[in-house]
Amino acid sequence: MAKFHQSHIKVRTHTLVEGLENPFTENRHRATYLAEKLVSFSRRRGDKLTRLQKLAILRFHNDKVYDLRDHIEYTDHKVLRAYIDLFDEFFFFGTLSFPCTFPFKHKRKDGKFGAVKPEYRWEKRFKVILYDRLPEENTRYKRLRGYVGTLLHEMIHAFFRLWACDYDECSYTRDGIGNRGSGHGRAWQDVAFALEKAVRDDKLLNLDLKLDREAAFALELFVDDRELVGMDFD
Repeated sequence: MAKFHQSHIKVRTHTLVEGLENPFTENRHRATYLAEKLVSFSRRRGDKLTRLQKLAILRFHNDKVYDLRDHIEYTDHKVLRAYIDLFDEFFFFGTLSFPCTFPFKHKRKDGKFGAVKPEYRWEKRFKVILYDRLPEENTRYKRLRGYVGTLLHEMIHAFFRLWACDYDECSYTRDGIGNRGSGHGRAWQDVAFALEKAVRDDKLLNLDLKLDREAAFALELFVDDRELVGMDFD
């Protein structure tokens, strides 16, 4: 937790629309405010899309690397790298790729599909980890759909970890990010619902992804309200 509380910062809408620089300051924004921005911008369509969103959609519709079907031959790593950039630009204002690393194929533990952990390398803040999928996910489509859904789930966590106020009374509440042992509070749930709806929009990405919101909500209810410092968000 932050030792001293600092005043919260808001960003100008036109700065987010232009997308020329990162408008956020590390751990200086109210979690509910960030959630409102993510939800609002995920609903943009047509001429209302931001500069980065337009670029992301253009790539998505013109590059076969985003095609998850079985007959496409791109490697899992290349597909996931493409989706990291797509989601970062379309949903997170291009603010995650630089301060985060995205390691793949780590050995799974405790039934987890992914996690966000602190990163200690120079200028990196967090690593977004994807664990190997279940053996029964033996088709390319099922495997990659699972990976991509987990990726988006974890990127929401990373966004809040980076930019939301780290003071417990501001962010780590049920209306905010949730408790530190889970991170699936109302702000996370609102964003996950909006982004899941956006990716499934047949006029946008038309991806049949699940962000496991129900299981995340159950985990949030299960974990005690006491502070669980140092646990991973998953």
